[in-house]
Amino acid sequence: MFQNSKFKTQNSNGFTLLEVLIVIAIFMVMLGIAIAITKSFSNTVNLDNYAKIIGTNIKLAKTRSIGAFNDTNYGVHFEGDKITVFAVDGSTNKVVNLSDDVEIWDISLTEYPVGSGSNMVFDRLTGATKNFGTIGIRLVNNPSEKRQIVINEEGQIDYVSFQTSSESPIKNARHVHYNLGWDINSSTILRFERVDGGTTTNDIDATAYFNAGEFNWSGEIIVGSSRTAKVHGWLDGGSTMLCVVLDQTVSDTLNIYFIHEGTTKKITTYTNVGGVITVTPDPTYGGTKDIR
Repeated sequence: MFQNSKFKTQNSNGFTLLEVLIVIAIFMVMLGIAIAITKSFSNTVNLDNYAKIIGTNIKLAKTRSIGAFNDTNYGVHFEGDKITVFAVDGSTNKVVNLSDDVEIWDISLTEYPVGSGSNMVFDRLTGATKNFGTIGIRLVNNPSEKRQIVINEEGQIDYVSFQTSSESPIKNARHVHYNLGWDINSSTILRFERVDGGTTTNDIDATAYFNAGEFNWSGEIIVGSSRTAKVHGWLDGGSTMLCVVLDQTVSDTLNIYFIHEGTTKKITTYTNVGGVITVTPDPTYGGTKDIR
């Protein structure tokens, strides 16, 4: 009886060393997961915050330009680790540094004038900008986590999240600049042409969209399927700089032309082969391209 009682007592005492180690291991794994989730959430919040900070300073430059503060207009210069709000007359600068875990990695702005680089300048009184486009920011340690700041010609701002995709040519095909090497003034028709077995064209009266040497058209084109497009051109040293933005990628083949002084001049061709978009400027009239 005594031996049986002792045996039962020994087997009812606490946990074994192995059991304790298992519990500790489980706790450490759970703690690691919790820390990783918290850090990821914190980084995402930080990325969103800096997108808003950049947007706020873009709005500051626009607001000061509208009010002609200190009798000048203002702009924003973008670099990898900072932005600078500047007065065009050189009188003042405001530098905003990004945190070490956030970087500006994609600057896609219309260069007007050519060589303006990573600058966005706003017009006095109206707040409009010829340097419209997108600014992309991302986490340094997790580059797949990205945000995009979109600025239109009126200086209005929107924020979007990137969709992670390996199909970068499709994304890039949406915003393309061309240095045509000739002047589109005197053009009468802007033509979109879809080739898919048959040919479908959409002609737009170009004469209605010229103003003081610039060309600005945006609207819906219907060439088999409808999509919104924007075409903006300006003269630089006798050559038209042309910016073409499509809100969707082409499904087959899309050609763009200007009918200029009675001659149909092809600007470019967008071709979709297996989901990859190729942009090919016409060798005679399309000049050189700069994909944004």
